[in-house]
Amino acid sequence: MKSIHQYGSDKAPVILVGTHSENKTEKEKELFFREVWKTLDMKKKSLKKHIDVKRRFAIGFHDNESLEKLKMSIADVVCKLDHWGEELPQSWAMFETFFQEKKIRKILSRGELQSFNETLTEGIKLHTIEDMDAMLQFFHDIRELIHFNHQFLNEVIILDVQWFADAFRNVITDKNHAQEDLFDFASEWDKFNETGELDKALLCAIWRMNNNGYLEHKENIMMYMEKLGLLAKMSDKTWYVPCMNKMQFPVDCFSSYPASTILCYTFDILPVEIFHRLVATCMQIPWEIFSDEERGCIYQTVAVFVFHDQRHNVLMGMTQTEIQLQVFVTDEEGEVDISACHEIREKIESILNNLADTFQNNSGFHVAFKCKPAGFCDSKESSVINESKFTRATFQCPSCPASKKHPINTNDITKYWKKELQKKPDPKEENISALELILNVVSKKMRDTTCCLLASYFEVAEDIFIRNFEEQVFRILYKWLCKNPNIDHLNELERILNEADQGRAAEYVRTFNMADFQCRDIPSPSLSVSEKEFHILSQYLPKDYTHFVRLLGLRQRSLEKIEENFQKIEKRVYEALLQTREECPTLCRQDLCRALTFLERNDVIEALKPLWKS
Repeated sequence: MKSIHQYGSDKAPVILVGTHSENKTEKEKELFFREVWKTLDMKKKSLKKHIDVKRRFAIGFHDNESLEKLKMSIADVVCKLDHWGEELPQSWAMFETFFQEKKIRKILSRGELQSFNETLTEGIKLHTIEDMDAMLQFFHDIRELIHFNHQFLNEVIILDVQWFADAFRNVITDKNHAQEDLFDFASEWDKFNETGELDKALLCAIWRMNNNGYLEHKENIMMYMEKLGLLAKMSDKTWYVPCMNKMQFPVDCFSSYPASTILCYTFDILPVEIFHRLVATCMQIPWEIFSDEERGCIYQTVAVFVFHDQRHNVLMGMTQTEIQLQVFVTDEEGEVDISACHEIREKIESILNNLADTFQNNSGFHVAFKCKPAGFCDSKESSVINESKFTRATFQCPSCPASKKHPINTNDITKYWKKELQKKPDPKEENISALELILNVVSKKMRDTTCCLLASYFEVAEDIFIRNFEEQVFRILYKWLCKNPNIDHLNELERILNEADQGRAAEYVRTFNMADFQCRDIPSPSLSVSEKEFHILSQYLPKDYTHFVRLLGLRQRSLEKIEENFQKIEKRVYEALLQTREECPTLCRQDLCRALTFLERNDVIEALKPLWKS
């Protein structure tokens, strides 16, 4: 159930089937399902969404009636799935057949796929890179193949998903098979089985033993496994496979060092894979592994890293519902630098947000703190308190039992991790922000030109990987702004636009005023916006969101950071809106409507009105 919740949808319907129910009474069947429900840990409210009493069946030998009811239930569930009835391009069926025909080869290159595309008739073939990416993403989503549109991986398509899964399953083979089949690599396998450190020679021996073509495609397979967080490269001859690590964390080894308080990321349901992939990603940054004599300090539930300043060290641990961080220094007279903690928190949250995205939005987390500096990954020593509870300077610990109550000083607990206060506005920064707004407006008013031509006028390189024309135009203008920090930007912008025969866009350089875009009939227009509005906007603005948030005042550097940290478009939109509110704390309903009016998105305003009237 947890796997369905983590890897599928938080509302994915589950059908429970009990077999061998012949000779069982109705009461016995009912008791059986009650016991099943108990084992599914139904205390987790989020898991209850998957279960329905109408979707449970007891099937016995020759029980055709129950079997027919089960078939009807499966058909009913399938017909209600999101993609049911969705229209797809005709050519995609041709590609599906092609993939099936080539599946025996296991892996296909992007070049071979393009060659096949060229054999299709003009009305069926895919004409752009974006069309090809969309087709591959669809078949990736339905698990027909594996493909990531990322550097190095983009040119490789894994056609046989089960073959790829078996490649990893063979690596983490059980002890009995290893002792029988890998006798010549006994010491290497024993180390791997204890620490998760996989030697290249051992890997080759395992795959040679299975003889399924893995060695032929070793480099591509390992790149994909790294991308999925199944392992991390430690050196040219060694990989780390987190799920094989059985070393126990020696708490006493680290408890005497000067340390920060403990930062926690709490999950409703913590996928173990997120912690393992977090550790693997930190190794790839790369953060050096803290050493205990000649052995690296990577344990089953804890990893210890050396921060890049070579002074601070990071304890990273996992409990049933949390990932915990603590920073320490080995200098007994030293102190932990707060700025290092801030940097570490920012990096870890960036990684976690990216990882959580791969679990279908079901692995969101909340920030919390341990009530004492002691008790890393130890629930008996100290308790976890949500960050939102730290609203007073001092208060009684709300989480510890009555026999262990103690006072908490908010500053003492949060000072290492809390975000820095906003700095006073910098006039130069405010000027750049205003220029970015003008560039954003101008990019929406360009007509009858090409990005290649505009790039030549502004003497910058065209960004060919941006699909949206207006966004491409903005990126060209933004590159020009960054390239020329010390010129009169407004005059130069007007001059170049007129030279490029874009006089209509040039007019907006001097005349644009956001206040000109008034919206009437808005309930309480000066009221601050909340996450409720952001959820609606995330659904309506996947195409226009970058222009929208820039109109509200979000800086381009903030947008680029969000695009780097989040892969899914709706998540990007939502995070961009949160960041906009943080950078522009006076953001109100009227501000949203002015920006939407400029973008000619009155449909979104109408979608917001019911919320505002309620």
